[in-house]
Amino acid sequence: MTEVIESIESGPSGSEERAKVIEVENLVTHYPGNPEPTLKGVDMSVYAGEIMVIMGGSGSGKSTLLRQLIALDAPTSGQVRILGRNLVGLGAAHMHDLRKVMGVAFQGGAMFNSMTVGENLKLPLREHLKLAERQMDIMTRMKLAFVNLDVATADLMPSELSGGMLKRAAMARAIMMDPKLLFCDEPSAGLDPAVSSALDDLILRLRDAMSMSIVVVTHERASAFKIADRITILDKGVILMIGTLDELRASDNRRIHDLLTGVAEETEVGAWL
Repeated sequence: MTEVIESIESGPSGSEERAKVIEVENLVTHYPGNPEPTLKGVDMSVYAGEIMVIMGGSGSGKSTLLRQLIALDAPTSGQVRILGRNLVGLGAAHMHDLRKVMGVAFQGGAMFNSMTVGENLKLPLREHLKLAERQMDIMTRMKLAFVNLDVATADLMPSELSGGMLKRAAMARAIMMDPKLLFCDEPSAGLDPAVSSALDDLILRLRDAMSMSIVVVTHERASAFKIADRITILDKGVILMIGTLDELRASDNRRIHDLLTGVAEETEVGAWL
């Protein structure tokens, strides 16, 4: 098992007095049929009001960790506590309540293609609240405006949106319930630099204007460096280090340096040639 190099758990400046909204302890995960664990004793915390970015090379386990945090998969062992509730063994009713304060922006948008954008955005409201159609229309317009999409976007089909518009629409749906926690899976993947930078600005606005705690999984280094309060570096299912960008750059660990500079991707590709 790869040895954990370093973990800085003091959090961002002043976070010693801030609540932990996510606590992961000794998390171990296996996929069926594979005796080798994908996550190997992961420990991490996310503080209220911070943006935590999870980075790692291909096969590092970052997507698996995200699936554990949003309760799509159950761990082999260990604990995941969201807002003080342990997801392991949490009943369906309690999980339903917890999802009211969690928003997820999936990679690729994950919109229902048979519904308009507006209908997609209203889904969380229909699932969790009893509101009149007019109220939902108002909330939809508000969230579209917040992510810088025209109100007329609500009447379009997902297939009519550009890549950047689709990412923004997915973000609007994720924040429809004004969640305390927002999870973003590769929010800027496949976008040109200008659109990617605009999405980064949106994530920063969500933290500052809506006081959200945000977890972002990404392999886009420029995006990670711009938005992260702290970064978790995963490698082969083990956390190498958790810290600010400056703390990571100060590390003398070669693997961390390679991941921050992009050398890791080149090395991994070269290994297959």
